[in-house]
Amino acid sequence: MFNFLNFKKKKEIEVSTSIITLDDLETKNFKKEEWLQTNTGLDNTPALGVLNCLLHTSRKMQKIRDAINLPIEITSGYRSKLVNLKVGGSPTSKHMQGLACDFNVINKSPEEGAKIVLKACEKNEISFDRILIEKGCIHIQFQLVEKLNQNFVGFAKLVNGKWIVKKA
Repeated sequence: MFNFLNFKKKKEIEVSTSIITLDDLETKNFKKEEWLQTNTGLDNTPALGVLNCLLHTSRKMQKIRDAINLPIEITSGYRSKLVNLKVGGSPTSKHMQGLACDFNVINKSPEEGAKIVLKACEKNEISFDRILIEKGCIHIQFQLVEKLNQNFVGFAKLVNGKWIVKKA
């Protein structure tokens, strides 16, 4: 019989027996509530499978926060499908998987904040899939498998109900 608890595939996937809870989203600088906040009035409780991805995102964001040594405000973390629809998010948004967040570096414009974050990510070898500068915030998303991160930087704009992304 195959033992899944000892299974490793190219050292990328490790099966864990610990149960992830909302409390695990807490880090030195981020509260669990920041990852789930919404002003839509809709339920925004992530499923257990999404929690693993959201935990990955919270840990990556803490690494970024430590690297830039400036306060970060999370404006949107996880979004349920209904919350994402209500706020006009992309139908394929990584927010719904718990692998993205929108944020601002306090007292910096999104452009300034993105430059600071990008420089810190390069210096500290923190990979990301995408950093998109949007109107009013920075969007960042991650892949669970590090080697799949593209480190793409661009601008995103909502045009006629559709998100348009251009490389920076």
